[in-house]
This record gives sequence, C-alpha cells and structure tokens, in this order.
Amino acid sequence: MSSHFRALFAKEFLAEIRNQSAWLSSALFGLSSIVAIAFSTFNQNPTPTQHAGMLTIVLVFAATVTLPRVFMAEEEQQTFDFLRLIAKPEAIWLGKAAYCTVQMVLNGLVLALLYSVFTKVQVVNYPLYFGATLLEAIALGVSLSLCGSIALGASSRWLLTTVIALPLVLPQIAISIGAIRPALGEGSVSGGIQNLVALLGFAIAMVTFGPPLSKVLWKLYPGKQD
Repeated sequence: MSSHFRALFAKEFLAEIRNQSAWLSSALFGLSSIVAIAFSTFNQNPTPTQHAGMLTIVLVFAATVTLPRVFMAEEEQQTFDFLRLIAKPEAIWLGKAAYCTVQMVLNGLVLALLYSVFTKVQVVNYPLYFGATLLEAIALGVSLSLCGSIALGASSRWLLTTVIALPLVLPQIAISIGAIRPALGEGSVSGGIQNLVALLGFAIAMVTFGPPLSKVLWKLYPGKQD
C-alpha cells in the first residue's frame, strides 16, 4: 500500500503543478479575505479573541473552497473507477488526504503571516501562533478530505460536503480560536497548548477513521462493478 500511497500523492502534486488552480484559488480567496478584514478593522482595535476568530475563518474558508475538489475531480473526470482498480481505497484516501494536508499547511502558514502583516495584530508568542495555525491546517486538511470522500457519488456533492463538514469544522473553529488567542496576548499559554493537543487529537481521529470509512462507503459507489 505504501507504493500506491506515494504514487497517488505524487499524482496530485504533479497535477497541481500543471494546473495550479486549487493553490491559486485558495491563496487568492484567503488574501482577499485578509485584505477585507484589514480594511474593515482600520482604525479599530479588535480583541485578540476577535483576531483569532477572523484568522480561523479565513483558514476554514480557504480550505473549504478547494480541498474537497481533490476527491470530486476524479468523479468529474471519470477516473475514479480506474483508481480503484489499481489501488486500495485506504491508499487512495491517504494519498489524497496527505496532499490536501500539505497544501493546506503551506497556504495556512502563508495566510497567517499575511494576516499578521496586513492587520498589524500584535503577536506575543510566534511559536504558539504558527503552531496553532499549523495544527488547524492539518485538522482541516484531513477533515475536509473525509468530507470529500464521503460525498463521492452523490447527486449534490458540494451540498452534501457542506452538510458533512459543518459538525466537523465547528469544533475545530472553537479549538483553533482557543489556541491562537493566547499567542496574541489573551488567555494563558497553557490553555493554548491544551487546545493544540486537542487539534492534534482531532486530526489523528480523522486519519484513523478516514481510510476504513472510505473503504466501506466506496463499495456503494454507483460506478463500482463487482
């Protein structure tokens, strides 16, 4: 399975190098959101919790508009059946989820840096600030990978993805805010670290349930011919 995992990760990476639509869409959406926040908070003084909430929403929206498509593109291009012929469902899910996670981590760290520059928010603990962004990006990457894989084969794929994502993303938003705000000077560092651990646990849970759940659900995929 490891060879299939590496091959699928490389496939997604090479496809994005040729196309670059997902990276550009996520980056432009995130940058536009940050600029809008910077203009709307000009000459104002949002609290650290408000800044943490706004940054978290930027990360969530940047992930939502691009990551599920990594799975749905296979169905739109009618290549999903071929993938299942050459690789196990677990390898397919892990390879795509790993790519989604790497994409979100890179975008998330860049967006966090841009947010601190454009909004001029005072970061008092940079390791905690970027550590919280990193773990939130990882949690979003694997969570939305799970949502995209579950929605495969549905007639209203994007609507179903949104419905599935809601109960997974909402807890992450609260945890992410709790992890970021101490880095901006509100709350205790120990509380922020506890939220970091919670984000890590959330990501581990998604990686644990993702492969077996996809294996079961993809047996019901309409294009499967057994």
